[in-house]
Amino acid sequence: MNGITYVTLTIGLTCLTGSIWTGIWYLASKLLRRNGTVKQIYRLIKIAAAGYCVPLMFLSIFIYYQYAKYVRGNFFQMTPAIQKLLLVVFIVWAAGVLVCSLTYVPKFVRFRGICRLCMPVPLTVKEKVQEICTERNIRIRVRVRQGYRIAVPFIYGVLHPCIYLPVQTYSEEELEMILTHELVHLKQRDIFWKPVFLVLTCIYWFNPLVWFLSKRFQKWAEANCDCICCEYQFLAKDYFLGIMQIMSNSLEQIGIFAPTLKKNKSELQWRIETMVESRNRTHRKWITTAVTAGMLVMMTVTTYGAELGVDGAYSLLYDKTVVRTEEPVQNDQTALPVSDAVMAEEYADNTTDTADMPVLDESSVMMRKASTGTPINLFLPNGYQYQSNTISKQFGGTILVSIDVLPGDKSVEVGIIQPDNSVRYVKSYGSIKHTFTLTQTGDYKVFIANKSGVELEINGYYK
Repeated sequence: MNGITYVTLTIGLTCLTGSIWTGIWYLASKLLRRNGTVKQIYRLIKIAAAGYCVPLMFLSIFIYYQYAKYVRGNFFQMTPAIQKLLLVVFIVWAAGVLVCSLTYVPKFVRFRGICRLCMPVPLTVKEKVQEICTERNIRIRVRVRQGYRIAVPFIYGVLHPCIYLPVQTYSEEELEMILTHELVHLKQRDIFWKPVFLVLTCIYWFNPLVWFLSKRFQKWAEANCDCICCEYQFLAKDYFLGIMQIMSNSLEQIGIFAPTLKKNKSELQWRIETMVESRNRTHRKWITTAVTAGMLVMMTVTTYGAELGVDGAYSLLYDKTVVRTEEPVQNDQTALPVSDAVMAEEYADNTTDTADMPVLDESSVMMRKASTGTPINLFLPNGYQYQSNTISKQFGGTILVSIDVLPGDKSVEVGIIQPDNSVRYVKSYGSIKHTFTLTQTGDYKVFIANKSGVELEINGYYK
C-alpha cells in the first residue's frame, strides 16, 4: 500500500466515525435540552468533533490486521481495481480540499490586515482585563487592541490571545460585559476549537454533517458562554439588552476565524430562548449523567459495528476484483505428514529406510519445523485466514508451505499473495506440502484460509 491509499482510507474511515458520533450527539442534545443542560451539550459536541480528528476506526482496523494471529477479512489487501478506485477518490478529495481552502485565503488575508491595523487601548481597559483574568483564574497573558475597522468585539489567537474592540466609548458595565464574554470564550478554549472546525470543513468538505456540526458548535459555544456570564455575574435581561445596544453590523470574515459577541437576530433570539429554558427547568444530574454515559456507549458500539460492516464490504469488493489462480496440488509431496517430511528432508542424502528414522515427540517436531522454516501453529476459526509477515523474494525463487490440518478430512486454501496483489493457491486437506515457483520480484505473504465450516488445527511451516 502506498501513501495515497493510506490517506484515502484514513479520511474515509475517520469521516464515517465522526458522522456516527455527530448523529448520536444530535440525539443526545435533544434529550439533554429538555433538562436544560446547555453546558453538557456544549461539552459533548467537542467529543463528537473528536470523531473527525482522531482516526480511531482506521487505527483499530490497522492494529487488528497488523498484530492479530489470524483475521476475518481482507482489509488493506489491494487489487489493481481497488487501487485505481482509491486513486480517483483521492484526486477528487484533494481537489475539493484545495478549492475549499482557497476560498478562505482572501478572507483570512483581509482578516489579518484588519487585526494588524489595530491600536493599543487605554490603560484602564488593560487593567480591567487583568482584573477579570484574576477573578476567573486565567493565567495566560491577554492583549487588548482596538481598531476603526473592527465592527464587533472578538478574541483571536490560540497561543497569543488578543481581544479586539471597536473604537468607541463604553460604560463600565458594557466594557465589563464585553471583556467577560470574550474571556469566557478563552477559558472554554473556543479560540482553539474555532479554527479546528474550520480545518475540518476543509478536510471533509463533502460531508454535510461536518458543516452541520460546525454551525451547531458556534451556536452552542455562544449559548454556553451566555449561561456562564449570567450564572454568577450579570442579569440575563441586562446582558442581552447590552448586546443589542452595543452591536451593529458584523464583518463576515471575522466570524469565520474567531468567536464573536454579535450574531444575527434569529440566532440571538435562539440564545435568549435557550437561556430562558436553562433557567426555568430543573437540572437533574442523574439524567445528564445517564444520557452522557449512554452517548459514549452508543459511540463505542456503533463505531465497532460500522467497523465490522466496512471490513465486510471491503472484503466483498476485494473478492470481486482479486485475481485468483488455483494450482494443482503436488500429490507426490502431500503424502507425508509434516513430521515425516521434516525427517525425510534431513535423511534425504542417506540410504536409511524411513522405518529406521527416530521417532519424534511433538516438541521435537516443532523445534525441527522452526529450524527448517517459519513455524505455523494455530487454531484457525471458520471464516478466518492466517497471513504471514512479508517475505522478500526474487524472480525464480520458491516458497515452500508444509502443513498438517486437523481434522484431516477438512480442506483449506494454502497460497501466496504476490507483489501485484494477485493470489496463487492450492486447495486440499490432511497433510499439504506445496512449492510455489515465483514469477515476480518483491514482497510476498503466505496465507491459509479456512472455509471448511469448523475450526481447524494447523501445524507446519513455510520457507
